[in-house]
Amino acid sequence: MTDLKTSFEQTGALIKMLAAANAAGAIGAGAALHFLRDNARIFLFGEIIFVIYVLGLLTFVGAFRFHGMARVDADRVDASRKTPEAYASQVKRNSDISLRFAGASVLCFFVGLVCTAVALARL
Repeated sequence: MTDLKTSFEQTGALIKMLAAANAAGAIGAGAALHFLRDNARIFLFGEIIFVIYVLGLLTFVGAFRFHGMARVDADRVDASRKTPEAYASQVKRNSDISLRFAGASVLCFFVGLVCTAVALARL
């Protein structure tokens, strides 16, 4: 069983990896838009892919923000050496919201990945 600090560090690292994946997808889609600007059908598909990856980045921001808020509240619980219910429930709520945003970011990444595969198949 891992302690709370290790758990927050691992979750934070996973959230940062989601940002890197969506950022790489957005950069790749942006580069593809530049090179495929002559093919109107693929260009529109590329714009949609780019928007999906950008949505993944925006959901990452939400995940990282709520993860930070949960971590601050968890530090308050650790510093007081007791578990006040107000802080404990706040940590749980912020962690749940952070994981939902992270799940949305994962979904955006995989939808963008599938759309990219379809666009490549259409070339």
